[in-house]
Amino acid sequence: MQTAVLDGDPSKPGFYLTINKFPPGVMSRPHPSGGLHYDGAHDEEVWVLISGYGPTRADVLDHGELFGRIPSAKSSR
Repeated sequence: MQTAVLDGDPSKPGFYLTINKFPPGVMSRPHPSGGLHYDGAHDEEVWVLISGYGPTRADVLDHGELFGRIPSAKSSR
């Protein structure tokens, strides 16, 4: 996964805007924010735009079963 900050600074007070690029088969670590969830891509590249008001941080699980690369749906057939 690649991340770029487009505006502001997520670690400081105020507005921020980031973009995350997930190559095919790459997922983020599961993280809670009102409910355990994760971000990522299955068979195609995915871009995720995130905006918010900082400071912010991500509390991730150390060893989630769903972290890392996932098998392609095409290759598992």
